[in-house]
Amino acid sequence: MFCPKCGAQLAEDGVFCSKCGANGNAVAAAVKPPKSRLAYALLGWFLGGWGIHNFYAGRTGYGIAQLVLTLSCIGIIVSEIWVAVELITVKADASGVEMSEQGSGAVVGLIAAILKLVGLAGLIIAFLCFSLFVGAAAMQ
Repeated sequence: MFCPKCGAQLAEDGVFCSKCGANGNAVAAAVKPPKSRLAYALLGWFLGGWGIHNFYAGRTGYGIAQLVLTLSCIGIIVSEIWVAVELITVKADASGVEMSEQGSGAVVGLIAAILKLVGLAGLIIAFLCFSLFVGAAAMQ
């Protein structure tokens, strides 16, 4: 691995560049390849309520919060709305590296967010209709 500041070769276990003194951890983060926005969007669409897309992006705290919300009854709705917003707004992983846009990941993210919100609205309407039906049947 080479230092991006001065181009000197870095030692495998070195924390700092011996030539310019750059932080080796920052250098390793700069060299890390970006995550795929398309993969993030697809994980958010299929497994978003469980926070899997956030674990993929290195945002472990958000992933755990979504997982806990999904395991509660009312939290499912909140978590799904949260996922839809993230699919539109999140453009970088936890270390700040921009996600790659290969495969039209931004478009897929937007479409997935819209479909997720439409599906959520459909579930809410179905639940309300079912509740009204059960309530009317109980009154008879």
